[in-house]
Formats: sequence, C-alpha cells, structure tokens
Amino acid sequence: MPDRNLLGLIKQLQKYNDDIMRYRHSYKSHLLIDTILTSTSHLIAMSTIPSQQKALVLDKQQGNFVLGQNKVYTPGPEQLLLKVKATALNPVDWKIQKYGIYVDKYPAVLGSDVAGDVVAVGDGVTKFKVGDRVLAQGAYTNDYATFQEFTLADEYHLAKVPSNISYEQAASVPLCLTTAFAAMYNSSPHGAALLNPIEASGQGHYKDEPFVLLGGASSVGQFVIQLARLSGFSPIIATASLKHTTYLQSLGATHVLDRNLSTDELKSQIATITNNKPIKYVYDTISLSDTQQTGSDILAPGGYLMLVLAPTVTPADKTIARVVAFRKMEQNVELAKGLYTKLTEWLESGVIQPNKVDLLPGGLAGIVEGLRKMENNQVSGVKLVVRPEETPAEVNIPMLTYGVPIISALSSPHKYLIRVLEPQIRPSTYLPRGIKPSLGSLPICLFIASMFLRVIIIASQKSDKPDGTASTEDKALLLESRYGNLVLGESKVYQPGPGQLLLKVKATALNPAEWKIQKYGVFVEQFPGVLGSDLAGDVVAVGEGVTKFKIGDRVLCQGQWINEYATFQEFTLADEYHLAKIPSNISYEQAASIPLGLATAFIAMYNSSPFGASLVNPVEASGQGHYKDEPFVVFGGSSSVGQFVIQLAKLSGFSPIIATASLKHTPFLKSLGATHVLDRNLPTDSLKAQIDIITNKPVKYVYDAISSPETQQAGNDILVPGGNLMLVNMPSVTPEDKTVTRVLAFRELEQNVELVKGLYTRMTEWIESGIIQPNRVELLPGGLSGIVEGLQRLENNQVSGVKLVARPEETPAEAK
Repeated sequence: MPDRNLLGLIKQLQKYNDDIMRYRHSYKSHLLIDTILTSTSHLIAMSTIPSQQKALVLDKQQGNFVLGQNKVYTPGPEQLLLKVKATALNPVDWKIQKYGIYVDKYPAVLGSDVAGDVVAVGDGVTKFKVGDRVLAQGAYTNDYATFQEFTLADEYHLAKVPSNISYEQAASVPLCLTTAFAAMYNSSPHGAALLNPIEASGQGHYKDEPFVLLGGASSVGQFVIQLARLSGFSPIIATASLKHTTYLQSLGATHVLDRNLSTDELKSQIATITNNKPIKYVYDTISLSDTQQTGSDILAPGGYLMLVLAPTVTPADKTIARVVAFRKMEQNVELAKGLYTKLTEWLESGVIQPNKVDLLPGGLAGIVEGLRKMENNQVSGVKLVVRPEETPAEVNIPMLTYGVPIISALSSPHKYLIRVLEPQIRPSTYLPRGIKPSLGSLPICLFIASMFLRVIIIASQKSDKPDGTASTEDKALLLESRYGNLVLGESKVYQPGPGQLLLKVKATALNPAEWKIQKYGVFVEQFPGVLGSDLAGDVVAVGEGVTKFKIGDRVLCQGQWINEYATFQEFTLADEYHLAKIPSNISYEQAASIPLGLATAFIAMYNSSPFGASLVNPVEASGQGHYKDEPFVVFGGSSSVGQFVIQLAKLSGFSPIIATASLKHTPFLKSLGATHVLDRNLPTDSLKAQIDIITNKPVKYVYDAISSPETQQAGNDILVPGGNLMLVNMPSVTPEDKTVTRVLAFRELEQNVELVKGLYTRMTEWIESGIIQPNRVELLPGGLSGIVEGLQRLENNQVSGVKLVARPEETPAEAK
C-alpha cells in the first residue's frame, strides 16, 4: 500500500477516535469499545514512534541553537526508549554553547534531565515496561540527550516517577540531585567521602555537625540541603536571597543568611549559630572565584570544599572536591546506580522534594530564551522546564515513512484518548490469522481497526432512547442503599448546563466523611448514590456561558454528594466558579488531595461567626501576615485538614504555630509552617505545660482537626476566655466563655458560596507559588474498586500523614 494511503488511514483512525470520544457514553457495551480502542492504541503507538523527531540542535561548536531533527534511536540491550514529556534546563547547557566544552560531535543535541514514558525496551530489561512513567539523567550525546522528543536511557540509571509528583517536577531532579550526591558521597578526590545515606547507617550519621552551603536557592543547592538533612547535619546554614528563607527552611535549612554578606560578616554569623564549632564541610554551588575564597575561609583545617566549577583556590590544609556529575564517568557509575535504587522511594516519601518549576511556553522553541535568562542570572529559586510535545507544529520538517507524529499533532481530545487507553491486550488478538503486528502489516492493521471503530460509532449513534436522550452511563462506585454496600456499577454521565463543565476524573481522593456516610446514613438522600468530593481531571465539555476554562484544561474542584457532582466515577459535573486550573508543578493525584481538606480549613478559619472564626481573609493582601506573633494551636496536624490549617495559619502570620501529631511527621509539618510539633499522646496537663513554655501569650485560636470528645475537651482547656475552638465534628463541649465553631464545608451552603468563590480565585496562584502545598498521597490500586478497602483503612485509623487517592480509569474492565 502506498505511503499516502497509510497516512490517510492514520488520519481516518484519528477521526474515529474523536467520534468515539463523543459517542462512547451513548453505547452500552463500553467493554467492547474499550477493547477495540485498547487494541488499536497499540497500532497507533506503533505508528507514532517516528524514525525522525523534532530536536533543538546546536549546529556547531559555539554555534547557534536551531530547531531541527535527530534520528530516533532503537534501544539496545538494557536500554529503553523514552518519550520525553518534560526536560529541564541547566546552566551547563548555555556554557556548552558559549565555551564549546564537553561536546565533540556536531550538530549536537543537549539536555540532561528527562521525565517521560517508556515506549520501547531493549533485550534484558526487567525492571521497567512500556507505559511506565520514569525519570533519568541524560548525557551529552545525541542518543541520550533530552532536548528532543525521544531519548534513550539505561535501565540501571532509571527510576519510576511516583504518583505524587508531575513530569515537570520529576524533570527537575536527575542532574542536580546527582551533582549534590556525587560531591558529598563519592570517595576522595571526587567527593567529600561522607557516609552514604543509601544505607540506613548513613542516615543521621552526622548529628550535631554543622554544614554550610553557598547558593542554597540554586537547583543543586536545594538538593544539598535535603541530603545534608538526611545525613543528620545540624545546623544546616545556607546563603541565598532572603526571599527564599521560608522555602529553604522547609527543605531542611536551619538558618538562611543573606547571600550578599561579606566573608567576615558571614563567618561571624556562622560562629554565633554554631557556638564556634569548626566547619568541616562547605558546598559551594556557585563556585565563582569570590564564593570559593569565602568557602575556603570558612572551612577549618582538614575540611572539604565541594565545588561545581574548576577550583580557583588551592589551600594547602584543606581538600577541594570538584564534582563532575556525568553519570557515565567511571567514578560515578556505581554511586549513581545506588542512588537510583532509592530515588522513587525518597521522592514518594518526601525525603527528597523536587525543585519548584517554571514551565516555559513553546516546547523546545522556548529553551533558547530560557538559557539566556539563566546566563543573565534572571532565574532564582525555580527550575526551568519545557514539554517537547508543545513545540509548534510549523517548525516540523516532514517525517520519513511511518514517521507520522500523531501524538504531537493531535488535538487535546485525541491526546487524551491515546494517553489514557493503556495497552492491555495484544493487537494480534484482533488481527486475521497470519497477520502479525509489525510495521509491515501496519496498513492492513489500521484498516481493520478503523472499520471496527466505524461499526462502533454507527451502533452508538443508533443506541439513543426513543425520546431522543442518550443512554449515557459509565463506571461508578455506588452506595446501593442507606447503610448499604459500596458496589461497582454504572452512573449516568450528565450533560453540562449553563455555567457547568463536564470533567473526566483523573484522580479522586478519599475522605473520612465517606465511610461515615455509609456507616451512619448521613448527608445522602438519593440511592443508589455516588460519593466522593475531591477530584482532579480534564475538561471534556463546557456548557453555555463558560468563559474561564476550555476543553483540555487540567482542573481541580470540590464535588458534592449528589450523583451529578460526585467524584467516585469516571465523569462528573463542576461549576465554573468553583473550579481552578492545576499548575504544572503538581500532579493530578496531588491536586485531588486539596479541595475538601483546604475548604474545611479555610471556611472554619475565615467565615464569619457562627460559621467560622472570623479571621481576616488572606485572599486579600491585607489578611496575609495580619496575626503576626499570635499563637495558633492545631490538633491533628498530620491529618489532611490539619496540614492545610498549618499552611493557612502561616499565611495569616500566626507564630508560633503549634501542632499535635505523631512525632514521625515533625520534619514534614515544620516544612509546611508548624514551628513546634508536640506528641499527640500527651495528656492535657502536659500539653498545656509545653505550650506555656513555647509561648507566654494567651491562646485565642485552636483548630481541632480530630474533634473527638477527648481532643475537644483538651482544646477547650487550652483556650483563654473569649477564644475560638474550631471543630470538624459535632461539638461535645459547651463552654460559656468561649466560641465553638463546627465547620460544614459543603461549598453549596449559602454561607460558604462567596467565601469559596474567593478561595478559588487564588487557588492556582497559591499552589504554583508553594503557599499551599498538596498533601502527600498514596495511590490505591484498582481504580474505583480500591476505594472500599481505602475507606476501611480510614475508619480503622490505619492512615497517617497521607491522602488516599484512586484513578477511576484504572478500574478493571471486568468490573463492569
């Protein structure tokens, strides 16, 4: 079959996929449709690994960056081919262009940080499979570089991206974490020979030893702080612009000093902080001549000065370790292998947090301007990241045979369709006998697939009810009756009316209210009923009058416990004014952890009495920092609501912020803004005594995120007369001289509507800037079917410090 016919079939298949998006809900045999789409998704994938790809090419040594092409490499033994979903920029990239270093072969592709999807695996690969979300450090060779659409990776230098971080965040990690790690833990002369924290014996080993970092807000510096904390160093003293103080302290810095201090002033402040302890370790992530000299002057004799650039100081009595973090260098290979064995675990648990990211527009085309900004010192505290698939189509050169870049050329609905239908069934299952699923058979495979899809579309168009309405149903977790069982079934997919949007639920979070609804028969009157009130997903349809959102937007919102707005299903409705876009620095799963928990914290604190404590609202600038030096106490700091209470109290200026929790959560809660974490098991008298030591001021505000009778009584006892006790359950205390506020965070309640509207106007901004950080999440297996066990764990108090999240699209097909 001629190539033009093949291209025509592929375009036809794209059109049918679009039709399926529109008609799928009106056809009852979803399993049949999904089976066909699953099969054809394999064929589409085969046609979307081109032989050529878009790349940002450095045309010659010290030359220009131009948008061009590079070949797509086939993975060899123990190699994988990755689709680059996000790649990060590093200072070394502009230095390669400007100084002509590190690269010998031109035209060259640069870039050394990648997060993406595995699309092909070579022989001998056992730890990863096609479809896995992964991150890796690239190399400055065209087959491993990352400023392109596809790149190779080695199995032993690859880690899975956990569900609690996005591709963009993951791309901020590899090179700079390796740069921090190699300098600190490699053996001399390549590093400072610190005890490696890969082994438990290396974690906390350097307790009470000081560590100094120059350039704490740099990408490398942020990882140095976290590794120093993991190794037990204290104090951890970082220099930076003071605007980054709070963020760097959340990573583990105990002190942040002004980067503009003179060496003498810096030494003086360090001596005060450490009580004149000798400084044995200084990591200089800037490594200019003046910072190297400062680092050398701070160090005690015998100390280590770690540098990222060539040394300009040569002290006779100190050791200089200049790190070169190329993972393939002999001295780095085994060290990096060890790091990658722990990387997923560390990212998932929060031991290592990615950089804050700034997403550049234009895909690969945006890199050049980003590198100029870095060269001109116009980037501070963030990692610049691009998505290659957002490179404008017009820069593309026509591909070779079978090189149709379907994924990058498709509209948002097409992208969505191909992305979510992960292959489960071999395409050969659906091909005529004797035809194998290879590129040679691709034309006939696509032809057969397109005919199947056309049949499904015709059938779906004829499946409407006599009254003309569509039989629109999809998977849902149903509460079959009051006090009944949760069962997998079907729920209607509603059409958005004026001011409404239809969302594809990519992630939904579990809340204690859901098991209480089932157990106590509260809040829900319609059965079978769909529960769930936290979601993150994609806009797939918009009603009349919607102006702020469009199809394809990633959004989060708080649902309701009525079937059309509930979230334990594949599709749900949302109102425009209670919707926020998800910034690129968090994942769907993280976004789903926010809506109800944040609203519960926000309404209790800022709504007017008797619905809240009437605090000055921080949506307006005048409310931010308003309660400076006033104490605030939160019971249940590690609960989902408690975590947001801490962050809002910090935004409002409260200090100290005293949280009760399991002490294992202390570092994490302090990173959110708690100044003190006290053992949740302390009796009331001991708790009051410790609070009195922390502050001699009266405690006017207590938020009890647990609200058991015992915690309510403790909160009441701590409060001064006239104080406000905020509760999430029915009050069991009735003090005459204090105000008790029981929050009902239903967004549709009259007293909440305008307050929550205001919150959603700031939500995206606050999340993107880090003012509000999502909960840490635990992804439940099995999609909607995993929710039942998750709710049982919540009821049995078997969840601590994390938010349970499910992906409805992962519900097994046989559950229908």
